[in-house]
Amino acid sequence: MEVTENGNTFNCSCGFSWQRGTNGTHNCEPGLYRQITALQQKLDAVVAESVTLKGFVEERCWVYDDDVGRYRDAHNYLPETPATDAILNGLRADGVQQLSAFAGQEYQRFAGDRAMQRKWKGIVLLCSDFAYKLRAGNADKAGE
Repeated sequence: MEVTENGNTFNCSCGFSWQRGTNGTHNCEPGLYRQITALQQKLDAVVAESVTLKGFVEERCWVYDDDVGRYRDAHNYLPETPATDAILNGLRADGVQQLSAFAGQEYQRFAGDRAMQRKWKGIVLLCSDFAYKLRAGNADKAGE
């Protein structure tokens, strides 16, 4: 943690502060959890706006194409959004990993039934691989 001094007050980066001459011992976790939650909410809002704007461009915007001399829908002219794409792929990967966890539970449930366990194990492996590819930005290369 980082502590800064402002006059007779000391401030920890977690949000906790204390006066000179008093004990500054504290647990940073509650303050950090509040900060993380607040930042996650802001990030979620930015991602939602980005997705909405991208959808707006895809559905309602037009660009003039000099090659054909007319206006075309802007679907093929979207700007690159690697940060938004990475966040969305991370969220998608979280969902795929939840499916993988469910399949792992089903695998355990069928202990002794090798055929069923083989099927559930295949789903676990497929989901794990796909989640990895989503996070790496290679989901379009699944199956290669």
